[in-house]
Amino acid sequence: MAQYQWADIERLVNDPNATEIQRQETAKQLAGAWVQMTGQVDDVSSSSYDSGLSVSMKCGAQSLLSDTWVEMRPDQKDVLLQYTKGSTLTVIARFKSHDSFGHRYTDGKVIR
Repeated sequence: MAQYQWADIERLVNDPNATEIQRQETAKQLAGAWVQMTGQVDDVSSSSYDSGLSVSMKCGAQSLLSDTWVEMRPDQKDVLLQYTKGSTLTVIARFKSHDSFGHRYTDGKVIR
């Protein structure tokens, strides 16, 4: 079960009144929290060097480019093969980090 929704994390790590060090500290405190997110698939890829699956997606309403990257569980490959660019995808994953490009998650699983 998710502890947060993507919009909650976005609000917390991108507080316009917070300094960069405050944002970094917030991200550290959120590390490992389960987050549910829904967005448009930008790409699904696999890495030949670590057998990892990853999804890049746009979850923010104002996002033109991917703002979320999720390292998926290996058992999600068959499920991910059903999604194309632009498809709507809902995932639950553990928050990993945040930087100027967006959110990063791990241990992702598709929710249907």
